[in-house]
Amino acid sequence: MSRIVFSSAAFWGDIMPYVPIANELAARGHDVVYSLPAGHHEILAGERFNLHDNGSRFTHHDVLGDPAQLQMLERQHGSTTGTAMVRYWAERYIAADADIWTERTADVLQGANLMVAHPTAATLSAIPAIAGGVPWICGQLFPSMIPSAVTDPAGIDLGWLPEAVARRVRRLLWQVVPTLASPIMQDRAVNGIRERYGLAPMRGNMMLAWTTADHTAVLSSAHYTPPQPDWPEPIDVTGFTIWPGPSGSTLSPEVAAYLDRGEPPVLVTFGTSTATIAGPMLRDVARALNCAGRRGLFLAGTAATAAELDGIDGVFEFAPLARVLPRCVGVVHQGGHGTTAATLQAGLPA
Repeated sequence: MSRIVFSSAAFWGDIMPYVPIANELAARGHDVVYSLPAGHHEILAGERFNLHDNGSRFTHHDVLGDPAQLQMLERQHGSTTGTAMVRYWAERYIAADADIWTERTADVLQGANLMVAHPTAATLSAIPAIAGGVPWICGQLFPSMIPSAVTDPAGIDLGWLPEAVARRVRRLLWQVVPTLASPIMQDRAVNGIRERYGLAPMRGNMMLAWTTADHTAVLSSAHYTPPQPDWPEPIDVTGFTIWPGPSGSTLSPEVAAYLDRGEPPVLVTFGTSTATIAGPMLRDVARALNCAGRRGLFLAGTAATAAELDGIDGVFEFAPLARVLPRCVGVVHQGGHGTTAATLQAGLPA
């Protein structure tokens, strides 16, 4: 029996892809611990593995309670990829929580045989793993962050360039972007922790910490994310790991009754990364569906957002996707990892 530690933080899409893996390993008799913010513990309390508080505050609950983050999300219309947002997250959750996160990770790694970490959580989690000689695997959720001359980096479109030129530009970008992003991503603070653990400094820690892994598993389908010939080794594309919902979860009587009393609806969900400011977007989709003569099933993500949608039929805070997708005709969603995987598995247009 091996002791295996999982490490992640942030939104459900960052947390849940590792749950099926952790459950399977626990079912095979391994001692499995998931180290993540305490704000996620309640929803995972019924799983097969043990839970550990890594000291990070980074959950959607913290985002919901932070006016500064809500304002940035509103200005970006729900996008979580803006420079200002990345800088804020790096300051609030990486730099500010670095000491407690690495200390608690070092504690939970005592006696561990392996760590499996989210690529961004690895900014801090990988430090005590490497220093302590614990092998670790990156569960990569962001294939667009793997340097390649074949595919555009996230957020950049070079399709207008001749391919030979585009390849040279991509190689150049991967050389310079980590350095340019260093102040935004709090490299000074992270490298201070690395030095304390006897590790050499890195540039672009939040982008490239995953490259220090002993192995990388891209948790996506090769049909959806084709592996590129110039990806660094060793990398495997493993297939999606789909979270079916909280252990033992069933449809609430209210959701079941709504599904039973009319034609199959269009599921509308924007995940926890944007749910805190999703009210206006959900209302826009509701109007569009009404014009199209379609019913909607709206998963608001939070009670506050659900309350904003008073007067719209079919609004619920949460329902397990695995239970509702087979009864829907299509999906409107934000492109998050878990929702995309579940939608593809259900074979629904999105």
